[in-house]
Amino acid sequence: TTPPRASRRQRQMCIRDSLISYAVEPTVVHRSAGDGWQTYKDERPFVFNNNSTEPPPALPYLSIQKNYIGPAFRGAVIALSVLGILSSVFFGVWTLQNTSNRIVKASQPIFLVLICIGSLFLSASIIPLSIDDEIASPRACSISCMLVPWLYTTGFALVFAALYSKTKRVTMLLNQRSLRRVKVEAKDVMLPLIGLLFANILVLTLWTAISPLKWTREFTGTVDVFDREVESFGGCLLGADRSFVPYIVTLLVINAAVLLFANLQAFRAREIHTEFSESKFIGMGMASMLQSWIIGIPLLFVVYGDAQAQLLVLSCVIFAGAMAILYLIMGPKWLLRNKKHRLRKRQMGSVSG
Repeated sequence: TTPPRASRRQRQMCIRDSLISYAVEPTVVHRSAGDGWQTYKDERPFVFNNNSTEPPPALPYLSIQKNYIGPAFRGAVIALSVLGILSSVFFGVWTLQNTSNRIVKASQPIFLVLICIGSLFLSASIIPLSIDDEIASPRACSISCMLVPWLYTTGFALVFAALYSKTKRVTMLLNQRSLRRVKVEAKDVMLPLIGLLFANILVLTLWTAISPLKWTREFTGTVDVFDREVESFGGCLLGADRSFVPYIVTLLVINAAVLLFANLQAFRAREIHTEFSESKFIGMGMASMLQSWIIGIPLLFVVYGDAQAQLLVLSCVIFAGAMAILYLIMGPKWLLRNKKHRLRKRQMGSVSG
């Protein structure tokens, strides 16, 4: 600003010092005259701020690194998801086809089918994680953001309601002091299933209706020599608005409490010997899910900001937990069923011989 009592020379010096120079190119000037438009070109050279008449070089092209997931990582995690879905479908169909088999009947087919369906939902939650704005619109990415908690929590509730009921069945047998027959029916699994599903669906519905997740892309603060931002990162949990935090914390508390309680119950039944050692495999499956959470959640904070590493960690945590439970519960039954089937065929062949 110019001092109020400055002389004319001081005012001219202040004005000259406060001028801003622009890099411009010579242009054709159009002047309006009374008889129409007249065109003329100013032949005087323009002097740039470096006292040269040569225009400075233009700024280089701005290339922004958007940190997309990329087709390679996307294909890898989708392959994990497809493998988990196919495994769940295979064991679910196998259970329905062998409901009259002694091995399957002893484990109660409804529990096994629920575990397969829950594992399918858990595996399917990996697919929305692999979607970003490289292949979809921001609206489609926002929908995928909300699909992940819906699929994962629903699958988790189905799996652990079934596992809770199976461990309850074993502990009821342990605590039964009389010789009265104890039977755990379908209603015994429905109560914890309905309770856990209701709690998760209530939180998810409020979350989706009040403050749904939205896909956003933010700059990371990396700049070039011209102070232009050159790197951005896209995700569901970005932005200054943290209204999603209470919903995520509530879901974590509900499901972590169920996970810890189910592990505690499985630990109590660890030494109970059943015909097919089911309590041992249930405990191993629950411990595997808990271990994947303990290892995976801190890793997410370490790799935050790297889209590929973040996707890989999340996908591996989900896949490892789902497949550990599915194969530890269903795998031994499938192997034992095939072993007894081969033994029966061998015995029948010996008798006919």
